[in-house]
Amino acid sequence: MLNFDFAKMKAVVVHGIGNKLNDENVMISDDLIDFGICNHDHLLPFYVKNFKSEMYYQFKHDGGDIRLNLIYSAVESILSWNFNKLDFIDYSENFARHLYDVSNHPKIRSGELHVVFFEGVMCDGEQCDAIGIFKTDTREMCYDFDLFAGLSKANAFRYYTAISKGAIILNLHKDSGYKVAVYENNTKDNGYWINEFLMLNLFENDYLHTRNLLNMCKNFVFEYLPTKFEVEAKDQAGILNKIQGFVKDDLNYESEAFANDVFEQPEIIEEFKNFKSFYEEINEVTIPDTFDLNDVAVKQVSKSFKRVLKLDKNFHIYLHGDNKLIEKGKDDELGMNYYKLYFKNEQ
Repeated sequence: MLNFDFAKMKAVVVHGIGNKLNDENVMISDDLIDFGICNHDHLLPFYVKNFKSEMYYQFKHDGGDIRLNLIYSAVESILSWNFNKLDFIDYSENFARHLYDVSNHPKIRSGELHVVFFEGVMCDGEQCDAIGIFKTDTREMCYDFDLFAGLSKANAFRYYTAISKGAIILNLHKDSGYKVAVYENNTKDNGYWINEFLMLNLFENDYLHTRNLLNMCKNFVFEYLPTKFEVEAKDQAGILNKIQGFVKDDLNYESEAFANDVFEQPEIIEEFKNFKSFYEEINEVTIPDTFDLNDVAVKQVSKSFKRVLKLDKNFHIYLHGDNKLIEKGKDDELGMNYYKLYFKNEQ
C-alpha cells in the first residue's frame, strides 16, 4: 500500500497534449511549475489520492529488452542520478511527445500531462523516490491555470484539472521493470494508457496471486465442474464456502493442502489440477504452489463468491452457509421441484 504522509514533491512540469487523430497539437513547457509551500500541500493529495489499489504493474517491451521501453529508460535515467532540472524537463518532454503519438483514438480527450518528482514515498514498508505521470482532461474549480497563456510562465494554480489517468513509478525492483501503481477513471479509450503509452505487465506479488487463485477457483466451480460431474447449486455453494474458509483462516496457500481440504474427492482434486494448468495457459498467468494469502484480495474477490438460486420469477435463495441445511426434491403430484431449508431462528 502506498503512503504519502511524509512525501514531498521536488519538481512538477506540465505539458499540453492534444489528440493526434484530430490534428490537435502538443504544447511543450520549458520550465517547472512554481507551486510554493502552500500550493504543495494542496497539490500533493490531488495527484495521489486515487492510488488505493494493491495491484501493481511493471514495465515491459515486446522485443524483450526492457531498456527499449521509452518510459522505463527515461525514468531509469532520472532516478539513477542526482536531480537535474534541465534533464527532468527534457525527459518529461519525451513523455509528452510519446503520449501525443499514441493519442490516436477518437475517445481520447485533449488535456495536460503532469510529470512529478516525488521524494519520501512509502510502499509496503520501503521508502523511495518516485516519478509520477498524470493525464488531466476535465476541470474543477480550485486554482487558476491557463494552459494557453504560456506554459513556460505558468506559476500559479487557482483552478486545476481532475486526474483521469496516472502512474507512479517507484524506485523499487528496477531490474524487473520497476514497481508501478496505475490509476484510470476511464478504460473506454482502447487501453492506450497502460498498453501503448506505458507498456506494462502486471507485477507479480501476493495480492495478484491471491486474486488469480480465487478467480480461477470461481471459474472452476461455476463453469468447469458442472461439465464433468453432476453438481447441484447447493454443492457449488458448499465448495465456495470451503474455499472462503481456507483463505480466511490460513495465512498462506499451499496447493496440495488447499486441494485436499477443499475438494476432498480424488477425482475432483485431479480435475482441479488439470483446470489450473489450463487456466494459467489461457489467461497467461502463473499461480505458484505456495505464497502468502493477501487479506485485501480475499475480501475483494470473496464478495463475488455468492451462489443465487433463481426459482422461476418468484424466489431468490442466496446460498452462503452450510449446504447440508438445504435439500432439493420433487413433488410428483404437483410436478414441481422444491427446496427444503433447515434453520433455528427467523430474523
